[in-house]
Amino acid sequence: MDPMTLMIAVIILIILSTGGFIYYQEKKESPSGTGKSAALKKEEIINGYKAEMEALLIEHQDDGMRCLSEKRRTLHRINRELATNIFFDRDEVKSVLTTLANY
Repeated sequence: MDPMTLMIAVIILIILSTGGFIYYQEKKESPSGTGKSAALKKEEIINGYKAEMEALLIEHQDDGMRCLSEKRRTLHRINRELATNIFFDRDEVKSVLTTLANY
């Protein structure tokens, strides 16, 4: 084996062992191995949409028509995203959209 091939093999082994170590550490931090609960994920998603809506309203606070247009476009996008999200059923999507529309 020439030195260059040996060096490449060592580098690949270092990368693989580092990746395995990181994976093991992340798995160890999550005792059940499943990560976040569905309720926590839902809450994070909803809070993200609320923050997005608030930022949109602040950004367009001087132009009412533009604000309304952007809000409508954002609500349509959020509706599409939540409709395909496995954590939300139809009633929950309606509830979230109603909450966001009242901003």
